[in-house]
Amino acid sequence: MLQPLSNNLLLEPVVKENASGIIIPETANKERPAIVKVVAIGPKVMNVKIGDKVLIKGYMVDPIAIENKEYLVGQEEAVIGIINK
Repeated sequence: MLQPLSNNLLLEPVVKENASGIIIPETANKERPAIVKVVAIGPKVMNVKIGDKVLIKGYMVDPIAIENKEYLVGQEEAVIGIINK
């Protein structure tokens, strides 16, 4: 797994299933905010922790693949807020 440096985050897209059973990742539209799960954080990250579900600015993160699984990487500044359970 990737260990982010500085104030970077490794994020996992949250997927939703629509009424017809089609799975749509929350990050399908980079122009809109997206809900993601924090998978790993850099040592300078102050406001989020691993396991948090957060709302991010979609255009401020980049997609990557690790071991054939899709993730996003970005800085803590991409986070708009933490979604309370």
